[in-house]
Amino acid sequence: MAETEDRPTSIELDRNSHLGLGWADGLRVKFDIVDLRLACPCAGCRSRREKGQRSIPDDGNAVAATDAQLVGSYAIGVEWRDGRCSSIYSFDRLRRWAESAKAPEPDIG
Repeated sequence: MAETEDRPTSIELDRNSHLGLGWADGLRVKFDIVDLRLACPCAGCRSRREKGQRSIPDDGNAVAATDAQLVGSYAIGVEWRDGRCSSIYSFDRLRRWAESAKAPEPDIG
């Protein structure tokens, strides 16, 4: 797949529900916000997962995104309401998750 085909042609963020992406070849997917947060690739979340700790807060706040923006031409960055991390999801990783038809899986190293 050419690099330009790896980038979604449509991006929709519902801050409490999902991140929706569509590609030029017709593939469409909605990633659940909780699944994305659990699979956060940032160093802080990876470190907590490697130690067997929860990567999302236990304080009763529902997981929600506050913002999402493009990171260059290769990724989308998501800011989370709990402020513990900023997630950068590469388009190629999101595409692989979309094609697998499974929830995003955490990267633990």
